[in-house]
Amino acid sequence: MVRAGISAVGRCRKTDLFSFAITERAVEDFCFSHNHLAAALDEEGRNSDGGATSKIKTAFLPYLIPGGRGTVRSNKAVQDGNLKNLSWALLALSTGENPIDGSSTVRPEGARVRMIGIPVQPGNKGGIFNHVEGTPNEISQVCNRLARQVDKTIADNYGVAFIEYLRRMVPRRPELTSRITLIIDNFVEKMEANVDPWERRFAEKFGIVLAGAILMSEFGIGPWTRRRARKAIEALYGKARSATISTDDATDSLMLRLRKLVGDGKRFPVVKKGSKLNMSHAWGVTRTLPGGKPAICIRLSRFRKLVKPSAISSSVLLELSTRRVLIKAANGKKTRQMMFKGSPKRRRYVCLDRSRLRYSDSRFTK
Repeated sequence: MVRAGISAVGRCRKTDLFSFAITERAVEDFCFSHNHLAAALDEEGRNSDGGATSKIKTAFLPYLIPGGRGTVRSNKAVQDGNLKNLSWALLALSTGENPIDGSSTVRPEGARVRMIGIPVQPGNKGGIFNHVEGTPNEISQVCNRLARQVDKTIADNYGVAFIEYLRRMVPRRPELTSRITLIIDNFVEKMEANVDPWERRFAEKFGIVLAGAILMSEFGIGPWTRRRARKAIEALYGKARSATISTDDATDSLMLRLRKLVGDGKRFPVVKKGSKLNMSHAWGVTRTLPGGKPAICIRLSRFRKLVKPSAISSSVLLELSTRRVLIKAANGKKTRQMMFKGSPKRRRYVCLDRSRLRYSDSRFTK
């Protein structure tokens, strides 16, 4: 995936990627040589081997590369042409054998927003080509063929997309500037990430990628539609945001808050079959589902807002299912369509087992 992305700019053989066995000065030279382009680092796992001093510390990279400026040296030192002060602006991608936020040490917020981890499931669960169907042998053959096809396409077509993208974009830069800003702002709002500066900074990174993907689609360069681009970037954002926070903790917090809301009786009033619901104040209802199970039914749109951050609402929904708090629909879906008197239309609801809401700690619900 990294090689395919970098190949839009130029040649990207496996040996063209820098590994993490690299010195700080070499990183500066590497970034400077890719100024206003894109750069890639490979094999994060090598950084943990042996502890050699020639390998840069992973924790340092989120500040050095996005910072856009290398070490500032003295006037005497920069007299050596090989030691001049360097600066750059670029997009950097990196592969990693180990999750960035998978260690016991939580990275500082600054590192998390500068070097964002997007988890990819392991190969035995599908990996990149996770929609291939068939027997294990058939899947292996198809995936091998697809991987070779990607490799050949990269080798035969590198650098083509970038040149055409610039040719189409540069003449329209003045008119596109405000539109790109609007795309980014709309993405942040849709992801409900405009709640604090850190959440906005995190989401804006994906908004920038979305703007580029939309333009590539409109220019006829990217083989996708605008709708597909939005769906893909939203999914990547959700995965990345989920990787920076504990789903267990977010689920516990949600259940604790729901217990209080249900207790005051205002946001989730008891509604019997055929009763009218006042939608101006209610976020959902308390009712008995067919089969006699007491439930708290929350409008899906409200459920997403109750989860903090809302970007991980899908992960929290899955966690609630794992804890057997979620009551699935008859067709197995995690949400169900419901309509009440006083509601203008059918809406999708998340239904939770009220009897299990009294447990707010994951230790008791799994």
